Amino acid sequence: MPTPLLVGIGAAVVIAFVALGVGIVYIRKRKTVAKGDGGDGGEPIQIAETMEVVYNYVPNLSDEIYLYVNDPVIVKCKFDDGWAFGFNMRTKQEGSFPLACVAPYNTPRPSTPERREDLRGTGKIGNRVSSLYVPRD
Repeated sequence: MPTPLLVGIGAAVVIAFVALGVGIVYIRKRKTVAKGDGGDGGEPIQIAETMEVVYNYVPNLSDEIYLYVNDPVIVKCKFDDGWAFGFNMRTKQEGSFPLACVAPYNTPRPSTPERREDLRGTGKIGNRVSSLYVPRD
């Protein structure tokens, strides 16, 4: 039969390990939140904002999505290079797209939708930098 002293020591060890585990999870979670604030250059800003497409966009890379005027889009992340990652609710596609092609609802719209090439020529759509996805082997 175990002595009360051994039982007490065993319980203390278990409680210490649980407290250590909770502390590690708490610290890692705080670091993750701090990284995603967009202030340290290149990290995405995590949001969930519904916007409307105001310019058509034809994807150039496999992780980009088609955008058609008036489509509702959920913007999940905004990147500092003018691109975003989100979900087109009409086409059910998820991927990257230029922020210049979307606008919040109830904002003034352009009188005639421009083609994607016209937007690129004006500098409204820049080259993707921080939002490029590079698969790791």
